[in-house]
Amino acid sequence: MLYGYKQSAKYNMKLSVIWCLCVIGACLARISIPDTCKEALDSDDVVCNHLNSPDESNCEQIFDDIKFHFLKVEKLIKCIKKDKNATLEACGEYIMEGEPNFMRIKFDYWKLMNGFKWNMTQVNTYMDWRDKSLYLWQKVDEASGRNSVYPKYK
Repeated sequence: MLYGYKQSAKYNMKLSVIWCLCVIGACLARISIPDTCKEALDSDDVVCNHLNSPDESNCEQIFDDIKFHFLKVEKLIKCIKKDKNATLEACGEYIMEGEPNFMRIKFDYWKLMNGFKWNMTQVNTYMDWRDKSLYLWQKVDEASGRNSVYPKYK
């Protein structure tokens, strides 16, 4: 009987530790809406800076920064789905623009080719990622209730 009690106490202790870790994890995983809005805006600004002043030293870095921006937009979509009103209050102006700021920068093929010293593969990758950006912003539009100006992507 005593042996079973010790095993039961160990088992209960393990369950308590697991439960505490789950609670801590849930608290850490909570998304901060204002922080997410700021991160999305900041990551967009970084990409804008690259495109406004293309430099060979940022030839590959811009792709990492665009990927990072996509992650922030996906997080923004989660915020909208979680609490649409709070998200629109925190960054409604950015959301209502309907696209990231870097998409408003005129696509200048020669400026990009000469500034970044890109090859055709890199230019095509950038064009593909512009398409992905439109797709993500269509998701933002759907989640926020904004009428999208973009055609439906499948």
